[in-house]
Amino acid sequence: MPRLLKTGLSYENALFDQFELISCDAVSVFVADDVVREAVPGYLSSLFGVLLKSDEFELVSVLIEYLPESEKGEEFRNRFLGRRRCLFPAEMKFMRKKARIMQHWAAKIGGRVVIHTGEATPH
Repeated sequence: MPRLLKTGLSYENALFDQFELISCDAVSVFVADDVVREAVPGYLSSLFGVLLKSDEFELVSVLIEYLPESEKGEEFRNRFLGRRRCLFPAEMKFMRKKARIMQHWAAKIGGRVVIHTGEATPH
């Protein structure tokens, strides 16, 4: 680590690829191509070490209260839970970054995901 996966991506494509990786529980960040190209030896390793300590990648408890029994609900389950099949409500641990994305998508499809961080969580 770190691994350089792709270069030359547009901002939108980089965001989409990062979304795909976090959905699979992979820690990912994107860095501008010119920063990668011009980095002095050791800089990227140091940068990624700092980024890995970000609270975005800390584990948080997630309560999946409800997901609809629909095509969109099934897509959510496949994308974020993979082969994990469970009855709801279900509590699991995910990286904060993934948990926030799950919460957002669940709300869009009529589901409810609550993130427990030890601090007040906006609804």
